[in-house]
Amino acid sequence: MSRLLKSDNSKSFTYSTSLATVKTMFAETIKNWKPPKDKAYEMIKKSNSLFLDLDDEKFIPEQTLTVGFGYFDKLREDVKSEWFKEKISMGKSTKSLENGLEAFFEFGVLVEKLRRTYIMFRGSFYRNQDFLERYPDDLMINEDFGEMKTGEEFIGSSRKVFEDCWDKTPEDSEVFKEFDESIGGFIAVNNTISEILNWVNETIGTFDMEVVKVSLDKLSQLDLGYKNFKEAKEAISGIQNFQILNNFLSRFSTLSELQTTLDNDYTTTFKTFNMTEILISTIQNLTDSSMTTDLTCLKNKHFNTTRLNDLMMFMESIRRVSAENLTNHMKNLMSFYNEMREAFLGIEVYVKKHRNITGDPGNPVLMFKDAQRVSYAFGSGIRAVSYIWDVSRKRADFMDATKYSKEVKEHIAMFNEQEEIREFWKNDPNASIHRLFGEIDELSDYCRSVKDTDLMTIRDFFDHAKNVTGFKGHYRTFESIQEQLISYGSKDPNFDFAIRNSIKLSQLDLDFSNREATLQAAKLSVQEIKEYFDEIFGLKEVGVTEEKKKK
Repeated sequence: MSRLLKSDNSKSFTYSTSLATVKTMFAETIKNWKPPKDKAYEMIKKSNSLFLDLDDEKFIPEQTLTVGFGYFDKLREDVKSEWFKEKISMGKSTKSLENGLEAFFEFGVLVEKLRRTYIMFRGSFYRNQDFLERYPDDLMINEDFGEMKTGEEFIGSSRKVFEDCWDKTPEDSEVFKEFDESIGGFIAVNNTISEILNWVNETIGTFDMEVVKVSLDKLSQLDLGYKNFKEAKEAISGIQNFQILNNFLSRFSTLSELQTTLDNDYTTTFKTFNMTEILISTIQNLTDSSMTTDLTCLKNKHFNTTRLNDLMMFMESIRRVSAENLTNHMKNLMSFYNEMREAFLGIEVYVKKHRNITGDPGNPVLMFKDAQRVSYAFGSGIRAVSYIWDVSRKRADFMDATKYSKEVKEHIAMFNEQEEIREFWKNDPNASIHRLFGEIDELSDYCRSVKDTDLMTIRDFFDHAKNVTGFKGHYRTFESIQEQLISYGSKDPNFDFAIRNSIKLSQLDLDFSNREATLQAAKLSVQEIKEYFDEIFGLKEVGVTEEKKKK
């Protein structure tokens, strides 16, 4: 307080000049400002909400009917390829099929463009999500501002009120010196009490006390008398909801530190100073000072600091939304949005143009019987195998996972909440990871060996894919490990390495063992695809004749 009252440095004595500066700035700010007809902040908030709903995983359908999506140019090449003519059409002309697929190619290219632009917009949206959540608030201050005509006059009148009320005679700061010396300790005590209350509220709000009680009961029932240290650790970590109990108990070290700080600050402050006498003296000195008279004058003349703050917030928000980096963020995002919108409108125009066209019964594309069922079966099989390829593409990151330190591996094995993960890391995870990639390599070798053969040979690929089983019971394994290690909060670089690595692997499903039926159905669907090709190329009779010759 004594610092505030020192005449040379007191902000109160420059306040009038500051108000004059604010008045000038406000006049310049509103000179070219015109409130928009439409509320942009409302549109942005609504758009944010709609996009998050659209991108919600719960509402995204499984991609089983879109095998080969995005490879329409490659499909054109495949139909015209030597392999297709030799192994599928058996030298028959593919012109009719090419013509029949042309409309599909046209539509497919449009849909692929929408998919590509959507992915680009989606990436830009999430990169700028924090900005998109803050930006509408600044726009709202601007667009809802209602003091354009009266603001400048109000600042001028406020300045006059302040000059009329505020006594420029310096206060005697020495009378408040003792208060200044004591108040620091008092504030420290109050802050520590607030931190303790926050600790209590967070603890109660974070943990289910019934779960904690059950775990504590289980802990008290353990007989650790004849166990060595390692056996005791394993017994303790095996109790029900151990990780929750461990997190709960680890919070008490923070409470202990806060209690020590409170005790020290309280003892120092209240033994050194007589707070009651100091407060009484300070109140009396304030009452006797001109500051009380000045403040009463400002109150009586309705000096409105809230309205002044709103005016300054308006100017500050104008400055923020006009900043080059923010406008660039918005321009980039809108650029991606416009590209996506144009792609969508292209599809809309195409659909409207072709909605009334009747399909040609002679079109070979329309001769595919029960196409949706076959596509679903084949697509589900390809989808199941795609999880294996997702893992294969992350080989280098998996190899890094084998480099976790002994302490990290033990921590995962002891304290992860999922039993499958604990057991996996208790055994030799490195051997299991190398085994998985050995299976993937065998599948890749088989694919290379049959890629130029006929369909009925290639389809055995689905049988070979069954041999890649992954890790049973492991879905988002590394997501769980990531959360566990982050909550542990170790400063050890080895833990930091494991966290960064587990983030890269967190979205992978690692259990492929339950997809045999899906892979078998996909294999059978290839037979129906071959029969379709045999039909449109007139090969069925050839197949029957050859079969009779074999007999």
